[in-house]
Amino acid sequence: ILTKDDVYRCNFSISPDGKKFAWQDARGRMYFADAKKPAEKYFASLLLSSGTGSYVWSPDSRYVAARQGDAYGNGDIWIIPAWQGKDNGEIAPAPYNLSRHHKWDSNPAWSPDGKMIVFEGERESSAGMSIFYVYLDKETEYLESRAAKKYKPKDDSEKKDKKGYAGGK
Repeated sequence: ILTKDDVYRCNFSISPDGKKFAWQDARGRMYFADAKKPAEKYFASLLLSSGTGSYVWSPDSRYVAARQGDAYGNGDIWIIPAWQGKDNGEIAPAPYNLSRHHKWDSNPAWSPDGKMIVFEGERESSAGMSIFYVYLDKETEYLESRAAKKYKPKDDSEKKDKKGYAGGK
């Protein structure tokens, strides 16, 4: 049993590895707990928030990608660590605003390998909603953008291009 009180909780989910729980309160604030120690819950605080909407666990169960509203009701996509303190020696990073846009973003999804997040969003230049994707590391972005070519990474001693990536084009 997580709690024995009259507090409203919703959108309960279990991490892919089955070791953590996540849920929201009536204000849409995110909470996390270890399945073995459910009484030791962790509240993920985001400033100027009107609450979390949809959220989804990362494949490794360490983060959630969530639609988080700001003070004006605009939704952005945030990456929120599902732990506080240290996890395997790593200190939990602060929640990170991934989309950082003044228009509406929602419905995040992780790639199966956890290296990309996809979400829908509204922008001035588009009529209606569009699909956006964000690579979570430079190496993946670099390789994926050249997926049609048979790219073989070269050693780091070669000259780096304008963006600081090693290797050829």
